[in-house]
Amino acid sequence: MSLESAGGPSSGLVLAESGVESVTQSNPPAPAPAIAVATADLKRPPGRGKAFWRSLEEWADTPEFREYVAKTAPEAAEQLVRSEAAGVDRRRFLQLMAASLSLAGLAGCRRPSIKILPYAKKPETVTPGMPTFYATSMPLKGSAIGLLAESHDGRPTKIEGNPEDPFNKGKADLYAQASVLSLYDPDRSRYPVRRAEGRLSQTTATWAQFDEFAAKVAERARSKGGQGLAILSGTVNSPVFDLIRDHLSQTLPKAVWYRHEPIDNANIVAGWSKALAAPALPRFHYDRAKVVVALDCDFLGVEAEGPRDLNAFAQARRGVSLGGTMNRLYVVENHFTLTGGMADHRLRLPASQVPDYLAVLARRLLERLSDGEADAGVRAFLANFTPTPEFDADWAEKVADDLLDEAHKGRSIVVAGRRQPAAVHALVALLNAKLGNLAPETGPVSVVAPPMDAPDLTDLVAAIDRNEIETLVILDSNPVYSAPADLEFAKKIGQIATVIHIGEELDETGKKALWHLPMAHYLESWGVSRTPEGVLLPIQPLIEPLFNARVGTELVAKLVGLESSHAHELARAGFAKALGLSVDSKEFESAWREFLHLGVKTGIAPPKPAPAATVDPSNVADALKGWSRGPELSRLNLELAFQRDASMDDGRWANNGWLQEVSDPVTKVCWDNCAYVSPATARELGIRTPTSTRQEAELVTLSVGGRSLTVPMIAVPGHADGSITLTLGYGRTEVGRVGQDTGFNAFLLRTTEALDIIAGGVRVERLGRSYPLALTQDHHPIEDPGIAQRIGTLVQIEDYRTAQAKEKAHHDTAHGQEDGHDQIKGGHGADQATSGDHGHGQAGIGTLNFDAGLPFRYGNSPEHPKFFDDIQTQNPDLWSGEQQWGMAIDLNSCVGCNACVVACQAENNIPIVGKDEVIRGREMHWIRNDRYFTGTDADDPGMVFQPLPCQHCENAPCEAVCPVNATVHSDEGLNLQAYNRCIGTRYCANNCPYKVRRFNWFNYNERQLGYTNLRWPKPYGPLTPRAMEETLKMQKNPDVTVRIRGVMEKCSFCIQRIERAKIGVRGAAGQTPGADLRVPDGGIVTACQQTCPTEAIVFGDIKDPNSKVSKLKSLSRDYLLVGDINTRPRVSYQAKLTNPNPNWSNAGRPGGSSPSRSGEGGPVDAAPAGSVTGLESGATVRTADAAEVIQR
Repeated sequence: MSLESAGGPSSGLVLAESGVESVTQSNPPAPAPAIAVATADLKRPPGRGKAFWRSLEEWADTPEFREYVAKTAPEAAEQLVRSEAAGVDRRRFLQLMAASLSLAGLAGCRRPSIKILPYAKKPETVTPGMPTFYATSMPLKGSAIGLLAESHDGRPTKIEGNPEDPFNKGKADLYAQASVLSLYDPDRSRYPVRRAEGRLSQTTATWAQFDEFAAKVAERARSKGGQGLAILSGTVNSPVFDLIRDHLSQTLPKAVWYRHEPIDNANIVAGWSKALAAPALPRFHYDRAKVVVALDCDFLGVEAEGPRDLNAFAQARRGVSLGGTMNRLYVVENHFTLTGGMADHRLRLPASQVPDYLAVLARRLLERLSDGEADAGVRAFLANFTPTPEFDADWAEKVADDLLDEAHKGRSIVVAGRRQPAAVHALVALLNAKLGNLAPETGPVSVVAPPMDAPDLTDLVAAIDRNEIETLVILDSNPVYSAPADLEFAKKIGQIATVIHIGEELDETGKKALWHLPMAHYLESWGVSRTPEGVLLPIQPLIEPLFNARVGTELVAKLVGLESSHAHELARAGFAKALGLSVDSKEFESAWREFLHLGVKTGIAPPKPAPAATVDPSNVADALKGWSRGPELSRLNLELAFQRDASMDDGRWANNGWLQEVSDPVTKVCWDNCAYVSPATARELGIRTPTSTRQEAELVTLSVGGRSLTVPMIAVPGHADGSITLTLGYGRTEVGRVGQDTGFNAFLLRTTEALDIIAGGVRVERLGRSYPLALTQDHHPIEDPGIAQRIGTLVQIEDYRTAQAKEKAHHDTAHGQEDGHDQIKGGHGADQATSGDHGHGQAGIGTLNFDAGLPFRYGNSPEHPKFFDDIQTQNPDLWSGEQQWGMAIDLNSCVGCNACVVACQAENNIPIVGKDEVIRGREMHWIRNDRYFTGTDADDPGMVFQPLPCQHCENAPCEAVCPVNATVHSDEGLNLQAYNRCIGTRYCANNCPYKVRRFNWFNYNERQLGYTNLRWPKPYGPLTPRAMEETLKMQKNPDVTVRIRGVMEKCSFCIQRIERAKIGVRGAAGQTPGADLRVPDGGIVTACQQTCPTEAIVFGDIKDPNSKVSKLKSLSRDYLLVGDINTRPRVSYQAKLTNPNPNWSNAGRPGGSSPSRSGEGGPVDAAPAGSVTGLESGATVRTADAAEVIQR
């Protein structure tokens, strides 16, 4: 059987009847027509296709995709136009439409009457309508993020970054934003539970009963000096835990504290510690680097430590806008990451072959950086090393030349990801030292002591096997779910007499424990967190524990017999210890109050001093002895690389609906995880690709080492051939209602020998069944009058500088040095030419105004001379407001992290709709993050992100078609939605060219009480009893209306924040005559802008030429989205720039993607008889073997 007969014709895109059995986890939506795209032999039709595309189906420009897009065209508005032309007035039109509206799912039903009661006596500290903010922090794995928590009437509703945090600088990531929803999770653990002797099930208990039991445990441990007592936690870094551990070592010296993080930095610490001959953790300062080489390291995505790395990288990236420099990024990775999307050069390579590339690069570098005998052992090893894959010579020579450039001396970073073995990190440490990057105070690389030195889970299991553990206390960890499969921890835990689990939810580990104790959320807790650099951050409660929970430090302190076990006292004692002060001193009290007020304390030395920044080459040579070349991969011998999920992390966020519903930034999958492969590997395996009309993926079984897992598999452009990426964090079995039946447990394939990468031996078996997948990459498509108008042109930095110089020279010649040439007109700054522009930007619609290829700025169209007349002249009422609001989004800074999406959801009471509704395209996010692949090669494209809120058009198509005037325009330029007028015709959504309006098909905020999961029909059925959980009501922002069924909604530019700022300015002005009542620049910060780690979003008054937003809009790379249809949006974009190596022959590829290696390119053509090609190495296998796998 040939590949042609198994996978379809050898050319063109194949559409075939699916005919496979559909597998669902609960009631699925009605299936679309059974169409699936065969990835096998996928080719771009000659003369068709796009340079910017969101899916393989759009890349191929199939007729089915065109039909799907056409269905979203604004056709409903034509009905209103035709009726008006026929002489039907608005009143008559509404009468005629009444029947159809009543049949549209009861969408316009009258809102229920809800009674409220005022305060009987107002609390002294509460000002109605005004939130208060408290400094706190969210602990991470050995670090923390400084935060400000917004509180309304004593209940936290929103999280922001703390500007005093020296690393995160007032920014927050999507996890911090979503953490407030976890606080109010109705499925949190509510009371202690215990397992009675001889029983398998657990029963509820009281805290008094546990306190009595804990006293006995502490006494027994004290009598034995701690022998038999073990504590297991994640990586903790806090002076409070230092107190507890010190007490443990002094009073219970035989007790052992173990550490378990499912995804940690163990390889990084091991490699750098070996190289420096001392415990060491590297810290990378990306704002100080001019050149970055990232080896399987997504430091902008799943390997980022909060917002700090993103913010630092963006500072070095956007300096060009201010006349500065721009860094250069090289990325080597097996699958597309956020870091790869920002790369100027990208090489796709299986994860197990990344060390091969590093060896080749290191050989080139050390040939020119050698210091004689000191590194002779390393050079000897590299000289004899033969890599498995063949690299383009430029990837060693040009990258080495760039790192060795005199201008980049001591200003570069070589960084490897946590999946790579310790030997790789040891060699990386040596290279950074040789390049002059390892400088503690001023260099781009520094080192600190690791935050927690403790034996790991493997050591604990060994102790259990030796019968050394009598009592195990598990603090906020879930090893039964996340432990390596070969440890069989679920069985091992049954060998321990007393297991006490402390956590926010009754998870897989809590179910196995003798006692499970509810732990307080960090917003309910007292504590002190610490960064690896030693910066202290407070944890202070904003609300009493909602579910009778206790703080984790309290419980551990009680179990180890610490005299003072109240969380507040422990926090004060820990802070005093870090400062070296007495708790009773006045100096401490002053420092404590300042600490709580500012939310940060700097200048404190970490508990362990940083190691000397000196690398020992002999230690590195010793680490390389176990180095072996990468495997030769084929489709019958695949690699499997495990990856932390961009939303679920390691599974700890599984019951958070905001994170479940935000799509993966690259794959655009939500509510599930998948096995991801390259299009070439998918073709060889015969895997079919989900389409816009049938969002189903093929189920396959991954088998390796006697273990197997059934999981859906899809092709993702930019993935390395011969490699499979599988994300962790899904497939939880003991979880709340939101996380039930979501995804597949990849931990079942992880072992202690292959925690991160299984280098070969993985086989794929197709099951002939499909699985419904919530895949949003083709949702809300914008019709296609030129895709470049959506994204702008990807511009090389040198061309940008040249164009800027040409523009300045032309300006100086034509106008001298007069001011006002780029005057703000029509609310868009320099993105529109006016009659006074003397010929600038006069190119036709869709053309470029510079020969260098810069993004166009709209000018007068030769075909439509009046098309771009000043909107102020046409409709002065739109500009009558004293201030005019607008937004600028810099695509050169946006990395696609999705923090803005979750922040908007938290701020604006945006509901969760569930997987089935997402499949129907009904997700409710007010801002979405469109991911576009760039270039013509589906196997090796570039990638660009474009955040898309409502554009707040001055000439808004949605306003003209609303029959009840529910969509209106304010005098300050805002496009607003009057919810109490909306009757749900959805004409506005049909007429919106940007597809940013969202309709409440059901009452998503109210679900049937006691529902089991987010599935149809229980949550949304119009005839089922429904309500909102009481705790979830507490999270809602009282400044934003909670919408109900039948109402259209969209981005409002956070109008509640605008009005609050205006009220504040008026209140401060009082009765002062002639006071300036304008909100100063920066006085209004939208939710998306405030959290954006890279500061890509700027909001402000475009009427003020000195405002930051106006200055950004005056940049020559500023452009409007689909601006040629004359909607005149208030949101504009700054086009993404690339900074390719000028000495690289193929530097100008769109998106900065790497030059093709030998054997790479577009989709694989028909192979010669007897072989199949397309894998990066070891690509030739027998056709009979390929057919055999496809048949199975």
